[in-house]
Amino acid sequence: MKLINKLLAVSAISIAMAPGVVSADCGKARLADFDWSSANVHTAIVGFILEHGYGCDVEVTKGSTTPIMAAHYDGQLDIVTELWYDNIVGNYDPVEEAGIIRNIGINTPDSQQAFYVDKATADKYNLKTVLDMLNPEVAALFTDPEDPSKGRMTSCISGWTCYTVNYVKQKVYGLDNYYTNFDPGSGGALDAAIAGAFAKKQPIFTYYWAPTGLMGKVDLVRLKEPPFNEACWNAMSEVVENIKANGKDAYTATCATEYRDMSLHLNT
Repeated sequence: MKLINKLLAVSAISIAMAPGVVSADCGKARLADFDWSSANVHTAIVGFILEHGYGCDVEVTKGSTTPIMAAHYDGQLDIVTELWYDNIVGNYDPVEEAGIIRNIGINTPDSQQAFYVDKATADKYNLKTVLDMLNPEVAALFTDPEDPSKGRMTSCISGWTCYTVNYVKQKVYGLDNYYTNFDPGSGGALDAAIAGAFAKKQPIFTYYWAPTGLMGKVDLVRLKEPPFNEACWNAMSEVVENIKANGKDAYTATCATEYRDMSLHLNT
């Protein structure tokens, strides 16, 4: 905790101005990293500060949300630099309440997650909400090559909690009757699928998040969902965690609500 309190008291600018400041008792700092770009940036910045500002022996472990957070809860990792709290609330809260981990501050004041359609297709077919996607003719615009009977919604990676959130949302909204919940395999492949569709001027229906560099390069329209409701989100999260633990057959009927626009946090 002493190390983390020092980290909170110092900015990257002050470290750059005083590179000789070193804490001899820092020891090893075990940082978590995820398989998406914004987390990579945050982890690299914190790692640089700890290594060059405090002389820490920085060790970085990279992976998807579920195994990384499990290792953090188990005390195998010291710092998570980009915490998407709402996505993992079901598992996170009991561990924090037990005093095993704690949230120590904001690193990104505003972020968003949502379902999107490319603007050209949204404008042409007047697609504004998720319910507008419940149309076989619309679904045919996004045909899944691996299952031509349905459209493809390019989703999260299966190791990310949002993949299961999207699976549950699809079932609640009825989208699963028209679209697959396609796992692109990696964060890079997700970006490539979106960028590739724009380069080829092809329609794309996808999950994505911000802030990211890609969002500044493509024109995606956010589809409206029911406004965020915390009670509904918590109920949905219980179903999500049950599916993650026991498989898709563990799905039970629930409600669905949009992702909350939220700040991202540093956690230890």
